Amino acid sequence: MSPVITTSYCTIATAGHVDHGKTSLIKALTGINPDRLKEEQERQMTTDLGFAHLDFEPNKENVKFVLGFIDVPGHGKFLKNMLAGVGGIETALLVVAADEGPMPQTVQHLKILSLIGVRSCIVALTKIDLVGEKEVAATESKVKELLAQYGVALLAIYPVSSQTGKGIDELKAGLYQHLNTAGTSATAISQSLYMPVDRAFTKSGFGLVVTGTLVEGELNTGEHIVVEPGAVKARVRGMESFGQAIDRATAGQRLAVNLAVKDGGVIARGQCIVASDKTIGGDRTVVHNLIVEVVDLGGLDLVLSPQPIKLYHGTAEAKGTLRWLEKVPGDSAASKQFGQIFLDEPIVAQPGNRYVIRYGDDGIAGGAILLVDRPRWLTRQLVHDVSVALIEDSAASRKRAFALAVAAHPLKAVKLSQMTWFMPMASLEEASASALADGSLVAIADLLMAVSTREQIGVKILALLQTLMTNEDNSRFGVSIETMRKKTFNTLTRPVMQAIVADLAQKRLLAREGDRVFTIDSAAIGENADA
Repeated sequence: MSPVITTSYCTIATAGHVDHGKTSLIKALTGINPDRLKEEQERQMTTDLGFAHLDFEPNKENVKFVLGFIDVPGHGKFLKNMLAGVGGIETALLVVAADEGPMPQTVQHLKILSLIGVRSCIVALTKIDLVGEKEVAATESKVKELLAQYGVALLAIYPVSSQTGKGIDELKAGLYQHLNTAGTSATAISQSLYMPVDRAFTKSGFGLVVTGTLVEGELNTGEHIVVEPGAVKARVRGMESFGQAIDRATAGQRLAVNLAVKDGGVIARGQCIVASDKTIGGDRTVVHNLIVEVVDLGGLDLVLSPQPIKLYHGTAEAKGTLRWLEKVPGDSAASKQFGQIFLDEPIVAQPGNRYVIRYGDDGIAGGAILLVDRPRWLTRQLVHDVSVALIEDSAASRKRAFALAVAAHPLKAVKLSQMTWFMPMASLEEASASALADGSLVAIADLLMAVSTREQIGVKILALLQTLMTNEDNSRFGVSIETMRKKTFNTLTRPVMQAIVADLAQKRLLAREGDRVFTIDSAAIGENADA
């Protein structure tokens, strides 16, 4: 009986200056030419995304590792395609020619990688057949300095020649060593479906086909999905991963998905495949405005507000304007600031996502999305306080941000699902558990309320009750809890009001009989009790 082979997947992007040999290197590694367009093969220049994959033999545990490569353009005018290729990817293969060293697009690509959250790189020093050992060593030193400048960890450097094949086997072994152990996290697989679309085309005999990297969740043949923005409903007719037909895909895989679209919906790059339930990709929301952390300000005008920008997130490119809010206090204030971005067209995003903006002729900045679709009741001061806490990015600061937002919410008592505008659900669950444990929040049914809010409502209830009990009928028969709710906070649900009243009764701040309440010193309590 043949052993059962399981497969783990990882996708990385190649980045680097034009003519430094990214495409040739991928072909030497995989045997596949990622230049899929005819004009690319004629010009020998990658103008759009190219794809290839490297299959490794199953290990002793019968796990087969498949490494996908996205070959992104190196030329400056194709920057938007480069951004579409690296979205959702945590590790990159940085290609630097040993005979030239880091060049302008090397720096530009590395800056983008750092802005969108790529934290580690494997470096391939190409064209070593053209130089000697001293030149190779000098280029290695320059690359290390550049990576350190942008805070990107160096996993390893491999000198190679795509022409002679020297170093290719060592690079393959290094890719397996550094990336197979990481694989795709169980957390990513367990998340709600999310696949940004980087290509959409019609194929004879199949119909609509979209491609992308499955960033989170799972996708199955026959599944009903939604493409956002646009709420386009569709069914998965079939899937391929690097030419192989599959029925089930998990986070980390490159996919071509054949869709049967309902009602003539249009799908294009920049949209996302998400789950068909009422929530959009779990924590994700279709939004027109964002509160963001902006880092690496470069040439951004810190006075002009608003100023035109182009935002890149996932595979989406959207025009918009950036308005400054205020500087983040501390040592980082000179290079980091809060902004609010208003987009001409919506995108699908969630708090914590990374983004890049372009401004002027060639300016690039970016950072983290802090809030999506800023609620109308959120004051500028609260935006500041919550944003500062989120940027600190610790368990304690997230709890602080959550407690602040719950206390300020106009509904007074909220569900976690109502708070995904500033934290993904996993972070909300952690923060709420911590706040409940330290007593700053209280759980009432399936809602959460700040203890300070419950106390403030209690004070108003007692004051109102004291006033209402001056009425003769009320002094005899009490006041209904529903009347109290409507006259104090009619946004509170009945169970929440009942719970607050029960707490006040337990503390002997008021008396309760059934659905009616009395002041503690009311004579009617005794009279009704004797009746």
